[in-house]
Amino acid sequence: IDKELLHAAWRYCAIRSIGFPAAAMIGTLQAACLGLQDNKTPFQVIVIAAVLNLLLDVALVGRKSAWIGGTAGAAWATTISQYVGLGLFLRKFATKNTACKDRNGEKVSSKKNVDR
Repeated sequence: IDKELLHAAWRYCAIRSIGFPAAAMIGTLQAACLGLQDNKTPFQVIVIAAVLNLLLDVALVGRKSAWIGGTAGAAWATTISQYVGLGLFLRKFATKNTACKDRNGEKVSSKKNVDR
């Protein structure tokens, strides 16, 4: 195995590991939205994160620096876009006036289907 290839792979994995908490939380928040019958929010967040990832790939991969360009650039692009996606999800859940809505556009509460 080429030593430089091994170093590039190690840098990629090291940078991507920074994004693992965001990826786990995104999955959880996406499931929460889907459980509340909100499929718009996850779709919007994923599209924004994917477009940002693409733009950052274009901007970073071509750089010459070992820790910013090449495979490291691709790793940074993905990691940054994951944290932006996480921020969008957290903002959605933290904003009281824009609670998750069902397919009909009505606010959905976790107490909606609870019989008292």
